[in-house]
Amino acid sequence: MKDRTFIHDLDWGLGFLVDSNHYGPDTVPYSFGRHCSMRTYGHGGRQSSSSFADPEHGLVVTVVFNGMPGERRHNDRIREINTAIYEDLGLT
Repeated sequence: MKDRTFIHDLDWGLGFLVDSNHYGPDTVPYSFGRHCSMRTYGHGGRQSSSSFADPEHGLVVTVVFNGMPGERRHNDRIREINTAIYEDLGLT
């Protein structure tokens, strides 16, 4: 479904963003990273936080940032950080 806020196709379920990497892992806003499972769900907060659960990997993550750098820079940093979390934990 085309999300009006992010102007991007995103999957939603009961108020949570569901992994939408199949629409383009490098362009999905508030990405849970390149290695999350299709069952991953969560929510981000106004360029300053992100929280998600990945049941397949037994992983729950919450990240809070100091500062709001703008949508594009925030989306880049959250994608990179979430990808690094999976890689650092050996979940790739």
